[in-house]
Amino acid sequence: MQEGKTKVLVVEDNATEVPLYERCLGAEYDVTAVHEVDKAIALLRERRFDLCIADYVLQTQNAEVLLKKAGSYLYGTPVIVVTGIDTPEIDARVMSLGAADYIPKNEMLPPLVQRCARHVLVREQANKALRKRIREDSLTGASTRSYFIDYITLELSRYKRHGSVACLVMLDVHELEQVNRTYGLLAGDELLKRVAAMLKVGLRTLDIVGRIAGGKFGILMPETDIVGAEVVVNRIIKRLAGHYAHWQKVEIPLTVTAGVSQVSSRISEVEQWLYLAEKAMREATENNPGAASYVDPRIVPPNDLPVIGEPHLFAAVAN
Repeated sequence: MQEGKTKVLVVEDNATEVPLYERCLGAEYDVTAVHEVDKAIALLRERRFDLCIADYVLQTQNAEVLLKKAGSYLYGTPVIVVTGIDTPEIDARVMSLGAADYIPKNEMLPPLVQRCARHVLVREQANKALRKRIREDSLTGASTRSYFIDYITLELSRYKRHGSVACLVMLDVHELEQVNRTYGLLAGDELLKRVAAMLKVGLRTLDIVGRIAGGKFGILMPETDIVGAEVVVNRIIKRLAGHYAHWQKVEIPLTVTAGVSQVSSRISEVEQWLYLAEKAMREATENNPGAASYVDPRIVPPNDLPVIGEPHLFAAVAN
């Protein structure tokens, strides 16, 4: 990919038509082309694109499948759908699934395509600024609790539809209350900011770090089983143990305890997934602080948990 250019992923199964996209977009755009939905999703998992342009008809699939299956990988990457089948029904369906615009192929001329791409990208920049205010915790820069739970909900839905594996990690920052009492809340804030920054190091673009409450953070790892999560979590704990938050002349060690739960057929609600990860984290805190505990997939979570959004959710976990 060329630096400085707008990065576009084109999903088009007819290779002879790819030059049409390049010609319509012009020299300001760096085009990467794939011919099927699964390859598009694989690329979206690996790196970010500024824009995705997808042909509606793609061999045995179509752009609707891309919009449904890509899920969180497309978040922040607007999609323009192009097609030779120009009907109001298709237009309405792809727009309802999240497409940013819809262009009939017989209207694909450089001025129109460039104007459409430009307007879509400008809208996306405005949306990103708004999402940033809504989704980022103002202190740590991690995702807010509500945004993080939205992602967990989406990932659980993907598992139910497609069997996509994923792991949820809950982490507790040690000694936060003690730091607040001893050095003050600003010192505690510095500890949380340092931990949040370190948690993001080495994660993939599709992994999400969220601040759940106080000194509790979560990491959602799509397409990761418990074995892969164990490697990542142990690496995180070890990395944090070698660093400090600095407050005035005091060095505050970064120590966390983690609980990890892999999504399974026994989990039907988001509250259950959070419960299991939180329960594992509390067990690690009691038995082996500064380490991680992993949920036995055979454990059946309770069905009568408080609904997300009620403030006593984590109190229920402690009982």
